[in-house]
Amino acid sequence: MNAVLSFIGIMFLLWIGRPLLLPIVTAVFFWYLTRAIAFYYKKIVRSGILANVLSVSTLFGLIYMFVVMIQPMFVELYRKMPQITAGLEKVMANLSATVGIEISFSSINIPSVQEILTNVGSSLAGGGAVFVMILVYMVFIFIEQNTFSKKLRALFPAKREFTKISFILHSIDSRMKKYLFVKTGISLSTAVCIYIGLVLLNVEFAGLWAFFTFILNYIPTFGSITATIFPMLYVFAMTGDVRTPIIIAIESAIINLVFGNILDPKLTGKSLNLSALVILVNLVLWGMLWGSLGMFFSVPLLIMIYVVAAQFDKSRPLAILLSADGQIPDKNENEE
Repeated sequence: MNAVLSFIGIMFLLWIGRPLLLPIVTAVFFWYLTRAIAFYYKKIVRSGILANVLSVSTLFGLIYMFVVMIQPMFVELYRKMPQITAGLEKVMANLSATVGIEISFSSINIPSVQEILTNVGSSLAGGGAVFVMILVYMVFIFIEQNTFSKKLRALFPAKREFTKISFILHSIDSRMKKYLFVKTGISLSTAVCIYIGLVLLNVEFAGLWAFFTFILNYIPTFGSITATIFPMLYVFAMTGDVRTPIIIAIESAIINLVFGNILDPKLTGKSLNLSALVILVNLVLWGMLWGSLGMFFSVPLLIMIYVVAAQFDKSRPLAILLSADGQIPDKNENEE
């Protein structure tokens, strides 16, 4: 009973504290992403300083590309929202007349895609203050990162405790790096293929839909589906064409099958070893707590819980439940 109450209390605190926690978690994520990029750069250039410079340059280069190339398309799409809404309502009206049943977004009682796009667009348009806050957090994390090991030793002065915590952090780090590296490569490859396919079909905002694909592919299952629905409904709403959305759906299904269902499992192998059902439930849970950002962070957070749970006797049953095959890391080994 105490465990259930503790879980409910933690969930409540995570939900009510999301305005404070989300910028911090996002800043930590980008800080870690920068360090992960530097880790792989260091293998190439053999210089820690140069690797850090290249890593930071890469991150800011991506931000610059977003501001220069993607954000203007977001603004233009946001301006077209009335046309998209009218187009979708017209399609619904024609469909209602054909089948003799009234069909509309309100009648089927689900959030319309134009509402989702509107929320995304308005969030990005008004997210400057949040972005600055995240950037400030990142700067201070970088300033203090050299003291982390000293603080860790001070928190766990006993050698056994310090070794245990160091092992857990190293295990999380190695798994997270592999996840981010593989997931980023898969998402980027998928986005490039989607972009080429949309360009060949002369679909407007192909770069924006490809960007959606890249970002949303970090969200398990629902991400790739959502990224496919956006361009399909846009074309359908703006042109009334049925053939092109069907082709988009077929192309996306084939591309996601190759990259997401064939290459991704082969590249990650057993490094994650997480149950697909648990990943789905975890996705819904974090989505309820923190919205779309919670869904984005759901797998990294699950990796952390899984690794920590596997290292303590009382929580190892939880790690077994989270695993895909019941095989979890030994407490004294760092399974890669």
